[in-house]
Amino acid sequence: MAARFAAIGMLESVITNMLKNKNKTANLVEILDLVSINECSKAKGLLLYALANKLKPNQMKHKEMMARQIVEDKWTRSDQLDEGIKFVSEMMASQGKDTAVDMAAIDAATGVGIVITEE
Repeated sequence: MAARFAAIGMLESVITNMLKNKNKTANLVEILDLVSINECSKAKGLLLYALANKLKPNQMKHKEMMARQIVEDKWTRSDQLDEGIKFVSEMMASQGKDTAVDMAAIDAATGVGIVITEE
């Protein structure tokens, strides 16, 4: 498991701490399995790690969709992940926990396709 986490760019110290928490470890492994990731860039790996750590139990139904947003390079920044989690939380609160996510709406809310430069 440690080798798989290293292959997604996690630092050894983070891996050591992650392995101490069985629930978070299992959640990250499940996310990686859902999107068939065994190795990826550090940036993508860190977003998948953040997803595993930030999702609340009631949002788990949507973890595959969110992980796919990362794997398909629709979400490349942590602020997009945060906005995606916020969007799902607000959607569940207003429309019910079993509501399907409108992909066009979440893409718009999270800035998919918008490139931010330093200028």
